Amino acid sequence: MEKTKNLAPRLAAYTFANALNKVYEIPAQTPKGFVELNVLDLRGIKFSIAVQKTKNKLQSLINEIQSKRNVSNPKILQEFNDKRIAECKKLCTKDEKGEPVMVRNGNVMEFTFTDEKRKELDVVIEALMESEKFKPHFDKAKKDYSDFANAEIDFDEIIHYVKEEDLSCDITTNILDDISWMIKFQ
Repeated sequence: MEKTKNLAPRLAAYTFANALNKVYEIPAQTPKGFVELNVLDLRGIKFSIAVQKTKNKLQSLINEIQSKRNVSNPKILQEFNDKRIAECKKLCTKDEKGEPVMVRNGNVMEFTFTDEKRKELDVVIEALMESEKFKPHFDKAKKDYSDFANAEIDFDEIIHYVKEEDLSCDITTNILDDISWMIKFQ
């Protein structure tokens, strides 16, 4: 794999990590009468080491990506979030008791808004981000993230490839399909 430049490689890292997580957590579909396997069930030290090394390197890259997306000063970020949440509470849909109506989105509880109030909130948040207090911090975070996104990345340094002969003989077609990007076929 050659070195590539821009955000696309970082987004590809998410794809690779998701593929590894899928392989780790979801058993492969097998016909009735066959034993269900996942990567953790497979034998082969070289194969296991390759999967673990790749997963660790990808997680490190993903952590770095996520850290670049945020304002680096925790106090400023907390103050911004406190003000943002206060605005959300003012503008959100309320129940008959006057309490915010919340909905679950995965593991996160979110405020609900009418379309009109959502647009109003977007304007308020944009103004808050452009305020003298927060603008320099958001500008710096955008620049840092842009610099990071445009740097070269060499996936050959991240992916620990495994040779065909080091694969477990127990591997299924489904698992092989999920991890084919890290196998050096001959």
